[in-house]
Amino acid sequence: AQLRHDVTNQTMNQTLNRFGVLRTLSPKHEAGLLFAYVQTNQLSGTSLREYRPTAQYVFKSVLGSIKDFSARARIEYRMLEDVSADSVRTRLLLRYGRKLSDATDFVFWEEPFVNVTREDWTGRRAFE
Repeated sequence: AQLRHDVTNQTMNQTLNRFGVLRTLSPKHEAGLLFAYVQTNQLSGTSLREYRPTAQYVFKSVLGSIKDFSARARIEYRMLEDVSADSVRTRLLLRYGRKLSDATDFVFWEEPFVNVTREDWTGRRAFE
């Protein structure tokens, strides 16, 4: 579960609940099927409900002197309640982490989102 706070408007504007089945295929590979329920509260007082069945693949690697590198690919089918146009998007999380001390870790990640379909409710954006 994730609670997302809108700093600009000082409101809790989104709750995301995700569950699923993940399977370790080997020490470096993991695959799974997930489902997310997302509720977004808008400033107008209305609430949007979104459902996201998702397929996920994770690859973990040691790249030479780079330790703790992973890549997570997801494809999400996004259904917004009371809207007929569904959306599909891909996500690729690239992550590098390294333990600096017993109390400190260094983590860098980037996760581009690519909308495969173009709907009005996603802003018709290709990238997020």
